[in-house]
Amino acid sequence: VITNFFFSFVFGWECMFKMYAFYPRRYFINGWNKFDFFIVMVSYVGIAVDNLGAAIGINPTVLRVLRVFRIFRILRAFRIFKAAKGLQAIIATLGNSLGALANLFGMLALVFFIFAVLGVALFGTLCADGDEGQDGLRAVRCMFADPDLMLEGRATFKNMGIGLLTLFRVATGDAWGALLDVAQTAPGTREVKAEDWDKINGLLGDDVASLAGINRTDADAPFQIAKLAIRQWNASTFGMEADPDWPYPESAPNSGEWMSIARKVLPGCLTDQEALDLEQAGLMDCGVGE
Repeated sequence: VITNFFFSFVFGWECMFKMYAFYPRRYFINGWNKFDFFIVMVSYVGIAVDNLGAAIGINPTVLRVLRVFRIFRILRAFRIFKAAKGLQAIIATLGNSLGALANLFGMLALVFFIFAVLGVALFGTLCADGDEGQDGLRAVRCMFADPDLMLEGRATFKNMGIGLLTLFRVATGDAWGALLDVAQTAPGTREVKAEDWDKINGLLGDDVASLAGINRTDADAPFQIAKLAIRQWNASTFGMEADPDWPYPESAPNSGEWMSIARKVLPGCLTDQEALDLEQAGLMDCGVGE
């Protein structure tokens, strides 16, 4: 605080003496003098707010806003440019190149926009954390996704806004590998293992072959088992979207087991045809809205 008062006093007296020597009209012709005057005024406003705000009963919210002026005190460091001709030349060069920089940033913005459009078109349906908690059958699509291979909620391509932010994250190299891993997820081997078959029989309390007419060695057995598992999950959780443990309510203890089986027989991600067939069968809603 004492240091702030000291430098504010010194800069203030300097400003006053120069204005007295050059007269205000000539003093304000120079851009650096304008800069000095701005710093001095901001410093005094900050001191006044800090010391008189509470005394005169200024609203606390307004007081917090006015204290933002204290941030401008850091501009005092730029006064060194007045004495350093080389730095002044650099600043002048930067100022003259602002037009070219604007064109460059415009081109970069166009490139970002193009790739954001592509991202939304190609990866807009990738599942993000929390998507498995959507209502009803809209939750099914993302329950097939590996929890370790889901996008972060703030790094997706669901819309243009968040897509642009995601591209900026990729451009800065911030955990871009995680996005790549999710985008490269591919369907795994479709098979029904013996332990999964036995688990299904145990959950059903009967032989799935006789009950549902599914043979474990059939080529479409994995998909048929997945359909059976989704039906069982839906039947046990229907109307429970408000449950805090959705999509696996505690009152439906086997719901998690059924979807675990569905993920095992259809590992990786769903193919377009599988997703279409499940939607046509009324077992999944492929809507991707919020």
